[in-house]
Amino acid sequence: MKKLAVAAIVAAVLAIGTSGAALYRTRHLSSSKTNPTSSEVPTSSAQLIEVPDMTNVPVFQAGATLTAVQLKFTTTRAPSDIVVLNSVISQTPAPATTVPAGTVVQLTVSSGPS
Repeated sequence: MKKLAVAAIVAAVLAIGTSGAALYRTRHLSSSKTNPTSSEVPTSSAQLIEVPDMTNVPVFQAGATLTAVQLKFTTTRAPSDIVVLNSVISQTPAPATTVPAGTVVQLTVSSGPS
């Protein structure tokens, strides 16, 4: 039981670190723009990315993978009797969907059995 608690803490720290790094990078890139306007629209030359399949992947690994391919992510928790604690149950947009770089992928993460 103690090993499980330590593993959960390690996974949480890695997830926070990964998402924090992604947020810092996003903030840094956003602040380098000059005179951004609310009417900015992505151009057709925006890089398109195929969303990787993150189901059953530990959340910290999923976050690192999405960040590496220039996607952002958010998480919500849900109980699961099938998917391991702190692993991805589902995602939106669906795997293999093509989206512009910077798109937010919503990950539903297992909070363990209900």
